[in-house]
Order: sequence, then C-alpha cells, then structure tokens
Amino acid sequence: MDRESQAIAQLSFDYASKRIGRSLLVHADGLEWLGRVPENTLHAMVTDPPYGVKEYDCDQLEKRANGNGGVWRVPPSFDGHVRSPLPRFTALDAG
Repeated sequence: MDRESQAIAQLSFDYASKRIGRSLLVHADGLEWLGRVPENTLHAMVTDPPYGVKEYDCDQLEKRANGNGGVWRVPPSFDGHVRSPLPRFTALDAG
C-alpha cells in the first residue's frame, strides 16, 4: 500500500469505510468523525443529510410537507419539468 493510500485508510478510524479511487467513504456521524480528523487534512466533506442546517429541523420539514413557507421554496419549473422544493439557504448553528 502506498503512502497516500495508508494516510487515507487511517482516516476511517474504526468506522465502516470504502475506498473509491482517491476518495474515502466513511459511514459515521459526520460531526463525531470530523472531531477526530487532524486539522488541515481535508479538502471537502459531504454529508447526507447535511448537518446543522435549519431546513431539516422537524418544524421546517413539516412546513415544507404542508406547503406553508418556512425556509423552503419551490423553484420555478424549467423546460416543462417541475422541480422539487429546495432550501433557500443554509443556516449553520454555532456548534
């Protein structure tokens, strides 16, 4: 295993993970995992669902489901295709 592969493999810690090319997919609580990663290690982190966003609070999801405003908006249709509701912005918490 080359040096880069070893460095990436170490970032999985004790979580289930999979290497795809030069990327590492880690199945973990993103905030918990990120707290274990040394500073200046990452270029990007993708989470699903996004962490710390107001749009995914229960009250906001209920507003979206009921079509009653909140931070959700339905963008205009494009080329005859109706698009799904999208968050208007991301509101990260202080934590």
